Amino acid sequence: WVEAGVVDVYNVTASTEEELIAALRDGTDKNIAITSDLTLTEPIKVTGGDVIINLGGHKINTNVDGFEVADGTLTINGEGEITAAADNGTPYCAVWAYGDAVVNIYGGTYRIGYPGGDYNDLIYAKENAIINIYAGKFYNSGSENSFVLNVNDANRATAKINVYGGEYEKFDPANNNSEGAGTNFVAPGYKSVQNGDWYKVYAL
Repeated sequence: WVEAGVVDVYNVTASTEEELIAALRDGTDKNIAITSDLTLTEPIKVTGGDVIINLGGHKINTNVDGFEVADGTLTINGEGEITAAADNGTPYCAVWAYGDAVVNIYGGTYRIGYPGGDYNDLIYAKENAIINIYAGKFYNSGSENSFVLNVNDANRATAKINVYGGEYEKFDPANNNSEGAGTNFVAPGYKSVQNGDWYKVYAL
């Protein structure tokens, strides 16, 4: 794979929550560069189009979900951090995809800031959504029932998480309990290798 959508000139820049929300409001194709750290009061919602977001090394902090993708395609590129639910015990996600959405993750660091709650799903797919992970760093929240990657139980036949790369703290994407013992999200032709508390996915 190659990093998708990386270009020298973006057609939209966003330095505030309001600018980012406004850029996505019409559900059309966008190539967005984040240009400053953001503190969100509501999730960033993608409702259509082919949306590319470059994190640009910036931090996105929120007390709710980070990205909610209901339709269309969201591609996340570049370095930067997304921390969801920093001050809330409710199980929010850094990335939540549902409907017919597709999410491609090519970079970034993903956390849930609040360590409590009954369940903490960092990256979550529901309904017919597909999440493809090619790179990035994914932290375990530390809660008793922390699923770094998770698919809604009722949608296991239709929602998918496919792992082609990335690093995962205290969570083996090739052998975990998210969908029952032995759950394997790693794509064919790839493997998960443990190094201390971290698992990294490589091509065979």
